[in-house]
Amino acid sequence: AKIVDTVNIESNTQNATAGAKKLLEKHKDINVLIGFNEWSTLGAGYAINELNLKDKVYCIGFDSNISCIDMLENGDIDILIVQNPFSMGYLSVSKAFEILSGKKQSDRTVETDTYVVNRKNMFSPDIQKILFRFNEGSN
Repeated sequence: AKIVDTVNIESNTQNATAGAKKLLEKHKDINVLIGFNEWSTLGAGYAINELNLKDKVYCIGFDSNISCIDMLENGDIDILIVQNPFSMGYLSVSKAFEILSGKKQSDRTVETDTYVVNRKNMFSPDIQKILFRFNEGSN
């Protein structure tokens, strides 16, 4: 594997899509595109769709929203690396409480779960709980 180029984008889908399209048009031999946050994942997926490259370019993205999940299902994105926001928040607050309570810390790192989601496992019950989160009582 060889990294041929990178694109830094502002936090919006339009810039991410334009940057990904420019990259794919400049380097016709790219066969993997990675988005390291929600915006760049969306941009990569939209660019692959608009340039009709889903059978040529393998797309990996981080984070998820309904558009990312739709692109995973239809093949514009091949893999999503999905975090567990509840776990991130709960464990961070718990660690902060320990620190403020004076509990000696051997490690300040808080590790949380991540999940590798693809079309084969996206509808399994455990993955559905991560992808399709909702709040009790929300409208």
